[in-house]
Amino acid sequence: MCKIGWMVLAAMLFVGAAAAADPEGWVVGRNGDTCEADSPQADGSIITIAAMGPQYLVLLQNPSFPLEKQSRTIAVSFDGAPALPVDALVSDNIYGIAVTPPIGLPLRDAVKLEVVIAGTTYRFDVRHADQAMDAVAVCAHIPKLPELWSEVPKPVAGAPGWLLVEHVPGTNRCSVRRNSSEVNTTLILSNEDKLVLIAGRPEWARWGGEIKASLEVDDGPAVELSGGVFQNIAMFALKDKPALEQKLLGAKTLTWHLPWGTVHGVIDGFGVAVGALRQCNAGRPKG
Repeated sequence: MCKIGWMVLAAMLFVGAAAAADPEGWVVGRNGDTCEADSPQADGSIITIAAMGPQYLVLLQNPSFPLEKQSRTIAVSFDGAPALPVDALVSDNIYGIAVTPPIGLPLRDAVKLEVVIAGTTYRFDVRHADQAMDAVAVCAHIPKLPELWSEVPKPVAGAPGWLLVEHVPGTNRCSVRRNSSEVNTTLILSNEDKLVLIAGRPEWARWGGEIKASLEVDDGPAVELSGGVFQNIAMFALKDKPALEQKLLGAKTLTWHLPWGTVHGVIDGFGVAVGALRQCNAGRPKG
């Protein structure tokens, strides 16, 4: 997961002559490690579908958008459907939105995208977005979104609510996850086979960087943690926290105190889920 500012992304946005293989209305190309498809709009705006590592993003550029770095909630709708509130990263006249299934699935079939920002509606022609997404995936050598979302997580035996993902996008590794109403808890293993604890929500949008947080397990005292945040997840390596890891193995709940708020999660079955995670990763290449 790289730390990248929209200033770099804005410099990446390009408008050129469409190649024969480009989807109608889109220009597909590579800039460094990023593959993207740009669609210039009649009003001077640009919509971009970008693949950065395993992460897909929709970038909306307009001269009226803010320059300063921030996060903001906006509303998006496709072809007149009810609006969906999403958190977006903003900087350098660009809004960035993570392509989750509630965004990516309707976008693939849509003709028009409407975005409401501070009471103003912006409209984007997104015809052939499915072809643009697929072209970006081919360029980036990553699975196309329908393939990425086709794998159904498997229930972890003996740990109700926990799900096992056998192929984490962009890696050779597995993960386990338990969703809660306020926060989703995901576990992966580092290259040293140490636990990494992840708090996330599809609608979060946070600038990448290091963060400080604290974690309460059941009714215990808060434990201070240092980690990293990227878009909609906050990651914390537990390699130097053996006591915390041991306590989590038998825990039922956790409470995160993150820079943007406090959230509660249910993790009953954590120890069984860790066992399933280690078994899934056994013998797999690392990295």
